[in-house]
Amino acid sequence: MRLPEAGVSAAAGSGLSKSAVSRRFKALTEARLAEWMATDLSQHDLLVIQIDGLHLDDSLLMIGAVGVDAEGNKHPLGVVEGA
Repeated sequence: MRLPEAGVSAAAGSGLSKSAVSRRFKALTEARLAEWMATDLSQHDLLVIQIDGLHLDDSLLMIGAVGVDAEGNKHPLGVVEGA
């Protein structure tokens, strides 16, 4: 698979292997997260900030934050690896 927007090149005869799907998911997730993190939130009047954690295994915790504005729209604020 080739994802020019995510910097993943195509190999001859590439297909839908598990590793190709994993690389594609990772590349698109990184690109989308970078886009979210670069968003200017100063124009939004955030009334609520929701923070939650997700244990992915015994040694990995991901923490995410979402802001909610007066119209009920959700705005991703960030995702970090926790301890």
